[in-house]
Amino acid sequence: MLNELIHKAIEMQDELSEEEKKTLRRRIRPAMQLLIDEENLTGLRKISEYGYYGAAEMDVFISYAKSGERKLALLWLLNEKEARFGFKDRSFEF
Repeated sequence: MLNELIHKAIEMQDELSEEEKKTLRRRIRPAMQLLIDEENLTGLRKISEYGYYGAAEMDVFISYAKSGERKLALLWLLNEKEARFGFKDRSFEF
């Protein structure tokens, strides 16, 4: 069910119904973890467009990608965090 919903959201063939959006919002963590495990960067980008998670959840996703050694997903998540939320506790400027 969740896998089908994720792929429907990614493919954007059909607009998600309100019920599907609610389900995706409630299940955003497992949805993102599945995409991280697959290192599905297109999926991560598409799901992020819904805006169903904040900075705290982003940190959880980054930790998950780091612990699973999903380097491509980790790099994408770090770039997305910088773009959407910034790094308030660090500066990476040279």
